[in-house]
Amino acid sequence: MDPVNRCWRAQSKLEAKLTDDGLPPKGMRNRTFERIQDKIDALEIRKDAHFLPGFYRLAQRLGMSPEDLFK
Repeated sequence: MDPVNRCWRAQSKLEAKLTDDGLPPKGMRNRTFERIQDKIDALEIRKDAHFLPGFYRLAQRLGMSPEDLFK
């Protein structure tokens, strides 16, 4: 499994502890909820860090510059 997929899997496991709308289930302490949210935020940053370099390399192979990607 590549790093991005590992991040997705870890995030899915954390989100499974919450309700469908991302709120804490009844009885979960606020501190526990905040800790889960912090871990999810950190995983989002890690996913971007792993994904973006490969995305830029692919864009360069296709003949695009980074400026072209965000027009």
